[in-house]
Amino acid sequence: MRSAIIILFIALLHLNGQAQTNEELIGDWAMESAADVGENVTAQEDPHNERWIQFQSNGSFKSDGRPVGKSAGQWTYDVPSHTLALKSNSGDNDSKWLVHFEDEKMSWRGLGEGNKTTMVVTYVRMP
Repeated sequence: MRSAIIILFIALLHLNGQAQTNEELIGDWAMESAADVGENVTAQEDPHNERWIQFQSNGSFKSDGRPVGKSAGQWTYDVPSHTLALKSNSGDNDSKWLVHFEDEKMSWRGLGEGNKTTMVVTYVRMP
């Protein structure tokens, strides 16, 4: 099942839903859903429906929401590989994500090592 989810996500990436510039990331995004190995874990990852992230044009980001709390740092987006890298100022929550865009939504698929590789998180652009 896990491999089917990964294959489906990679196939989706090759469709039109890719940012062509870093500018498409800039702004405020609210977490809509989270899945781990295909199981909906939104209730654990965003129990109060308040998690968000803000990408600023200077390459910085900030985020907040229980249970994770506040975070800030630097972001980069590699257009050819559709890879978003987040480097936390605290150094304890650095991560890389494969990003897919669809209208006013973006989905992240964890890359690298650890539990983030099984996660798919979806954000919706905030007005």
